[in-house]
Amino acid sequence: MCIFNGDSTWRPIVDSDECAVKAHYLLSDMVENANIVTLQTVFMLHMHQIFSGRLYSAAMLHAIACRIVFRLGGHVQTNIKPYGAEVSRREREVRHLRTIFWLCYIFDQDTALRTGQPPIMCQEHCDLTLPDRYLENCFCRPALSNGILSLSFADESLFPYLPGDLRLGQLKGKTFRLLYSAQALRKSDTELLHDIRELDSEIETWRLSIPLKFRPALSVSRHPQFAPEIKLPQSMQHIVLHLEYHHLMAMIHQASGRCCPVSPGASFHEGDRSGAIDSSLALALEASRSTLYYLQAAIDGLAGEAFWIIVFYPAAAMIALFFNALQNPLDMQAKLDLELLRSAADLIRNEGMIRYTGRNSEVTYVPGKPTDKGFKVWVVAQFGIFLRWIWHQPGAEHVPVGVERSKRKKSVSQRGRGGRRDPGGRREKANRKREASEADKVEEVMHVLTDDGDKIIALNSTPSVGITLINLLPNSIYHVFVDNLFSSPDLFLSLRQHGHGATGTARPNCGIFNELVDAKRNDKSGRSGFKFHEIKVIPALDNQMNQMAWKDNVLVLFLSTVFKGDERCERWRKRRSTTTSTARPIQRFSGDEPVKLISIPTVAAAYNDEMNHVDREDQRRAYQGYDHAIHRGAWQALTWAFLLDVVLANSFLLQLHGQPH
Repeated sequence: MCIFNGDSTWRPIVDSDECAVKAHYLLSDMVENANIVTLQTVFMLHMHQIFSGRLYSAAMLHAIACRIVFRLGGHVQTNIKPYGAEVSRREREVRHLRTIFWLCYIFDQDTALRTGQPPIMCQEHCDLTLPDRYLENCFCRPALSNGILSLSFADESLFPYLPGDLRLGQLKGKTFRLLYSAQALRKSDTELLHDIRELDSEIETWRLSIPLKFRPALSVSRHPQFAPEIKLPQSMQHIVLHLEYHHLMAMIHQASGRCCPVSPGASFHEGDRSGAIDSSLALALEASRSTLYYLQAAIDGLAGEAFWIIVFYPAAAMIALFFNALQNPLDMQAKLDLELLRSAADLIRNEGMIRYTGRNSEVTYVPGKPTDKGFKVWVVAQFGIFLRWIWHQPGAEHVPVGVERSKRKKSVSQRGRGGRRDPGGRREKANRKREASEADKVEEVMHVLTDDGDKIIALNSTPSVGITLINLLPNSIYHVFVDNLFSSPDLFLSLRQHGHGATGTARPNCGIFNELVDAKRNDKSGRSGFKFHEIKVIPALDNQMNQMAWKDNVLVLFLSTVFKGDERCERWRKRRSTTTSTARPIQRFSGDEPVKLISIPTVAAAYNDEMNHVDREDQRRAYQGYDHAIHRGAWQALTWAFLLDVVLANSFLLQLHGQPH
């Protein structure tokens, strides 16, 4: 499918959204004549929608695909010849139909467990006999390249067409039926705890049946190691198995929260029941922690196309830990869980985009982002609390809302001189026309006065956003952290002369010293001249600003009017699991230790800590954004998807960090 990147050197560029829209348009004419081609079309549309983050429309298409499978008889096992035997076209279609049945079944059980809505493919009405040689081959797939596609397979049974594990999918269906169906909600506490123990035993039996290379751990430690040598398809299988296992463990054991609490004067048997409930809830929370710890270690092994599939797992884990912290704020584990939630904010980020798919002149398109189309907002934040913001207006003729423009005419020295005068001739008219045009030419700039009032710094619209946002805050002295989109010597000088400090990463073209620019340019080839963790500092602007270059995994450029560059602090660093050239220095530095306490420049540590503030609120909207993909009414996208989220997140963070008075 063209939504996946893979190795695209031999394929033309295809607009997958345009193809999907056309297929949607023709779908109503196809469903009346259900056949294998119709089923494939509907299922591919379902896959396109789910991997694009449009989960509601994907659910509707999934329901259609399941009904077509039923109509064609794919839910019933027929006499299918084993792989390697000669088959007719009809027999190959039957085998292919059965494969699509399993794909629909897997997504159906996932959807039911994630949403709480009943599954379409019930176990009672489907033959769940595993495919031929499935147990023999499901963990013996060929080591494909990191490109998703492969041109051929000698053995069709090894083709990696089924994600996860079918047995775990069947266990998901049983979990929903025993714990979350309408009948399960009426069970007594004794019946519920019995079913939880039964499911816990079955999932442990499944876990022990998995080969050691892929077997999920019962509990993931704070600093797990992820095998760096496996290729992308196998690493995705490894990741999916671990995430599905820990999520299912959490779903099984958190159902014990429905049991009635035991009174203090209860009998001995009632006390045993209370202990079982507490133990079960503790297992659910530990599974949620394991999800986040594991994903932090395995993040480099993820395929980018799987974002909307994978993002559910950390989001669900974070919600479970969040509510536990609210219910038990004084628990010893609560503080550690809050730190884990803060660190998990880096796993799910949204780049500050508010999804809006309708027509509007203010819509911004940023390709390659999880939310690539919508309204862009510029934000100043502290501790995750959004303090002030302004809307972005795309287009060269616009500036962000709230930023005033001023216009400056070019001086005579900038206009240039005309040619030889020829009174009454064509050349004179052309020269007069050109000079008039140049004299009237307006350069759109942002004027920021310095304290002494005798100098004007002309900033373009992007750095001026930083000045505008700071001016919206109460009068005080601030230390402003910005990323390399904003950083420039002019902006930092302006902030300094307004009484504010500034620190940020820098791009090579921002006006930084040429020696550092050359080092950054040569860094990819390993010729930067910097040793690992070496930092160089070059003062600029009459010692009012420091330009720095620090060699981490890559060479990072900094500008700062606060840090001198010689300040140090200690941070825990994980050993990189990848085999890229940029990872080798830190691998050699770390040795065999999966995590190591090292001394790094304070400018880098402070930048990482402070820039996460916006990301902490963005984590909510990153998961919530696709739930409200507004098509009509731009005000709905702005008020619902952004303002309401800001109010909710700010309220929680203020309660978390504020004083109880």
